[in-house]
Amino acid sequence: MMYDYRPETLGYPYRFDPLANEISASLASVKGEIIKRFIESPWEYLKWYLFGKPVMLFSWDIFEGMGDVYIYPVMRTAYDEFWLFKTSHSLMFNLHYYLVALAGVGSVLPWLPAKYSLPDDESLFLARCLSALFLYFVLVHCVGAPFARYSIPMQPMVYGLAMLVFRYGIIRYKTTKTPTRLQTPEKTD
Repeated sequence: MMYDYRPETLGYPYRFDPLANEISASLASVKGEIIKRFIESPWEYLKWYLFGKPVMLFSWDIFEGMGDVYIYPVMRTAYDEFWLFKTSHSLMFNLHYYLVALAGVGSVLPWLPAKYSLPDDESLFLARCLSALFLYFVLVHCVGAPFARYSIPMQPMVYGLAMLVFRYGIIRYKTTKTPTRLQTPEKTD
């Protein structure tokens, strides 16, 4: 998201690229330029599309806004004045990337074979729906522009998927640590 690795172009490289009008003239020219650049620097572009764009999409610091979690300038905020809000902000700031990474894991778990799955079909269906939505969201924004502001409405779902990892862990722990009960044959009269 930078033109020629210049920091002042962060987020808006097309504004500085002299070939931007040519490249964006049609979908074919955009695809052609991406393919050309990918062939010239395959590892760089692979890293960008697989890791860079998702990290930027779920970034805590919104570069296209005021910074931190603020898009628009604020004169005063409870997050600077009240201890409870300061504490919650600090906690989420420190946990955010771990929760996003866990959400990535949580988006894969519902698709594992049945023996590793959630015990009931309704939970599994809901987990798969959330997973599909998450994966679709990431895919669309990693093909397009990965602006962090677009991920804000998805944060509750992202954190929910992160908690799903813990649910899977509890289920796996219970199934591996619970002794199997011996079945006694039923008496017949």
